[in-house]
Amino acid sequence: MSSISRASLIDPLIPALSSKGERGKYFVGAFAASLLFLLFVPSAVAQQSYSVSIKAPDLAPEERVAGFWLEVSGGSIRALLALPAGWVINIDNLTGHTSIQGTLQEGAAAMDPGFFRDFMLVEEDAHPIALFALQGELILTGDAFDTAYDGRHVPLIGDQFVLKPVP
Repeated sequence: MSSISRASLIDPLIPALSSKGERGKYFVGAFAASLLFLLFVPSAVAQQSYSVSIKAPDLAPEERVAGFWLEVSGGSIRALLALPAGWVINIDNLTGHTSIQGTLQEGAAAMDPGFFRDFMLVEEDAHPIALFALQGELILTGDAFDTAYDGRHVPLIGDQFVLKPVP
């Protein structure tokens, strides 16, 4: 008849040891190893933040921005650093998929593309469910008091975004 301890029946991953003190050594060792991992591998749990700028598209002399739409996958929006007067800004900050939309209201002035220089902070998700990426569009108009729906739609992808790491 084989001798099986009660400890190995309760937790088969802990070897059946003769004394409780020896089992405690395994627990303390595992805890210490986990703590060292978290201390010496901060990139495994750190989230990187970025200041976002959009490179200005080719504009006709009278064109201004009448609307914008941006989407962040694998991250989230942490801050919008300026709010244009007379605009409506909507942010959907869902886990893994964030979007922001801005449209000017009737009577508000369209913006110069310079507004989009370091205008927003985004952060990569610590445990992303999607690849970290930005995309969107600018809506341009030649009439400073035109609506966002009447303008020229310019898609934004990849290298049109400038991301600067923020400490």
